[in-house]
Amino acid sequence: MPGVSAAVVGGILGKPLLDPARVRNSINAALRGAAIASLALLLFAPLFATLYVLTQAPHEHWNIANLTLLILIGSAFVIWWLVALIGAAAGWALYLMTSYVAR
Repeated sequence: MPGVSAAVVGGILGKPLLDPARVRNSINAALRGAAIASLALLLFAPLFATLYVLTQAPHEHWNIANLTLLILIGSAFVIWWLVALIGAAAGWALYLMTSYVAR
């Protein structure tokens, strides 16, 4: 499910990363990549919570809103920095590829 979230958000918001006219430098591309990856994490939390609640065992009593909030808070402290770093690296790599092709 994280891959689906990344693909959806990247497909919707990632197109400007491939346009050298819209992305002026590598820092801008890295920041866009980090933002896109962070939004993918925001999309992942409710998707995962929904799937988990719909398939939970009968003795568990989670609801979607509470589990989404718990995932968002937990991921903000534990893994957000890594998600943003990987997104920034992907944005930077796409910038390098498009600037190399544009020459």
